[in-house]
Amino acid sequence: MDFTAIDFETANHRRDSACQLAAVVVRGGQIVDEQKWMIRPRPLFFSPRNIEVHGIRPDDVEYEPEFGELWESIAPHVRGTCLVAHNAAFDIGVLMACIRAYGHKCPEFQFTCTRLIGRATWPGRSGYGLKPLAQSLGISFRHHDALEDSRACAGILLAAASSACCDSVETLELKYNLVRGIAGAGGYRGATRSRRVIRKVAAEVVADGVAEPAPRYETRAATPTVDLQRLFVRAQFLKPLAGKNVVFKGEWRRLPMTDAALVAVQFGATVHEHVTTQTHVVIVGGLVHQTSAPSERIASETFLTMTEDEFMGLV
Repeated sequence: MDFTAIDFETANHRRDSACQLAAVVVRGGQIVDEQKWMIRPRPLFFSPRNIEVHGIRPDDVEYEPEFGELWESIAPHVRGTCLVAHNAAFDIGVLMACIRAYGHKCPEFQFTCTRLIGRATWPGRSGYGLKPLAQSLGISFRHHDALEDSRACAGILLAAASSACCDSVETLELKYNLVRGIAGAGGYRGATRSRRVIRKVAAEVVADGVAEPAPRYETRAATPTVDLQRLFVRAQFLKPLAGKNVVFKGEWRRLPMTDAALVAVQFGATVHEHVTTQTHVVIVGGLVHQTSAPSERIASETFLTMTEDEFMGLV
């Protein structure tokens, strides 16, 4: 379990008005570092509502550095790791806005959200806000202090992993079909839960309205030989399956079919259970020698049958 939990407090409605930031670094499931920064927003304006929420006032940060001055010390804590936040869209949005406001080069971030993870891990609860969720797990903290909130966020993720018997953020994401968010110079895509990733092959597939028998398979028969994390990083820059409707069939050997489907989603595809007239690519498990460039074939045909070997070569 390696990640960094972060939390921002802001002075007003502007995303670039950060007045406090904290980062809690977790390695191997243990907190190994904690940092908190007090930040002077520019302009130095606090709305009464924000002060009411977190209690930070202009006097508290009047002589503190601005975000641009602090970036050099903040960057090592947020680069090259999976960032975690509760309501991550807010905190990642503040981070990106502050980086841009002060003219720094924006790194590529991967992130996930403990609200999303909480909903997947403990469905049916009445609320998934940071305070009620943390309290239900026995996590005591002082809400709306960035460091306290970051610790609570880290605790929720560790509790979710323990509940799901997962030993990494990646395996937790795979278990619940969670797609990691990405933000950087190329844009923003939020963390989501994909409900389209298949878990099993139906007894039959429908091709052009005609039922045809389809082989059953057992996902546990696959022996994973693929570094999924490397593929997810690669997927930040390449989208060879963007806009394609994909169906998986057959018995997979290099990785479980559910993992292959999640990889396809990361590379831009929409995964369906059945073959229809809207299907662009059918990917069949089994290692077969690659005979052509799949990226070129996808671009030139409306329907393609691709082998497992071709798919792995593509991604």
